[in-house]
Amino acid sequence: MKRYGMIFGAAVLAAWAGCLVGCSQPAVSWQTERMPAPSQMLTGDSIAVSYPVARGGAAADSINDAIGRALSALVGFGEDAVPGTTLSVRIDSMLAVRNYDTVIRHMPYELLVEGSVKEFGRVASVRIDSYVYLGGAHGLQTATFLNFDLRTGRELEMAELFSDTAELRRLNREAFMQARGADLADAVLFVAPDELPLPRNIAVDSAGVRMHYDPYEIAPYVFGPTDYLLPMDRVRPLLDPKFFRQPGQ
Repeated sequence: MKRYGMIFGAAVLAAWAGCLVGCSQPAVSWQTERMPAPSQMLTGDSIAVSYPVARGGAAADSINDAIGRALSALVGFGEDAVPGTTLSVRIDSMLAVRNYDTVIRHMPYELLVEGSVKEFGRVASVRIDSYVYLGGAHGLQTATFLNFDLRTGRELEMAELFSDTAELRRLNREAFMQARGADLADAVLFVAPDELPLPRNIAVDSAGVRMHYDPYEIAPYVFGPTDYLLPMDRVRPLLDPKFFRQPGQ
């Protein structure tokens, strides 16, 4: 009987040791979902939506809820979206209201949304690029970045990703001037170049830290979006080790 107890204890210990190696890894997987064409589309409308969907229990559910809210905001629902309805149903409802108006229904409507995801450490960075055109001189192109803790599914604030945001701002200003040119930036920015704020949209992957400014965020529409990468060898010391293990740890 003692022998069987020792065997059982060894098995439990082996399973526990294996869990230290494997169970700590995120259990979230990803697939791409493409929304079917809305039934309320009129001739001339153009709507194409694809976005990442997480799979893997409660963490994935939390991630998908946040992605759903971001998509709803992009197509004009925001906090007024009815919980539990799919994005396709929400867009159909919006189009039905729009098509009922005898003036607005003749205006073009174009909605293009494409999402992607990258993982690094314990963090998944979801990027949602969108283009909306409702007539007029031009449409609006934007990007939305969402960062998630893969273990819990919680959406992370920018300050949680970095241990030194002051140094991050300095590196960002340098990279921005290299990307857009100091003379151009000084001429059109809403703020002085040395007061450039961090962008609303920041993502981390194995290549480095992706910075993205939308049109109107720091400059007029004609300045366009600004997107560039801070290389990993420059930013690795700034990453919070809670989510991004440093070499040798």
